Amino acid sequence: MFMRQSVRLSVVSTMLLTAACATVGGYFYDPPATKLNDSYRGVYELDRHHANLYFRVSYLGLSQIMGRFNDFNARMVFDGVNTEKSKVTATIETKSLDSQDASLRAALIGVDFLDSVHFPQLTFATEGIVWHDSAHATVSGIVTLRGISRPITLNVTFNGGGGSLLDGRKRL
Repeated sequence: MFMRQSVRLSVVSTMLLTAACATVGGYFYDPPATKLNDSYRGVYELDRHHANLYFRVSYLGLSQIMGRFNDFNARMVFDGVNTEKSKVTATIETKSLDSQDASLRAALIGVDFLDSVHFPQLTFATEGIVWHDSAHATVSGIVTLRGISRPITLNVTFNGGGGSLLDGRKRL
């Protein structure tokens, strides 16, 4: 008898918890906006708790080497009316490279590749943004690595934006 009540209570509590979680979303954040407007105008700093920076490069065409950078930051000055005038800057600390292989990491941050001692940062700054639709854009800018600056074009996706009721801040 006790086992049957325990299972019944467990099922009921699971159903209640599921129902509560399904309705909580609207209390903690606004549903994501799918279109940008002037209400999103402002300066945004990268939320490091929700960001990752991974890379993958070909190794002699035989395999892929994957890794990540653990120390990086980005800032966006967003113009909600003229979104193409928005600006993004990013900085990556090259010595924060993590490849899960100590000898590979040493080689990559060494003088033959990133030369982290003499060039501790990789930087990016936008020069232009072209929107293709409400969710896709091409961001052109200048990347600087080892003291050499080159143009680069990035294809980006806007995942939505919204406000948090936890801290009142808008997020893109």
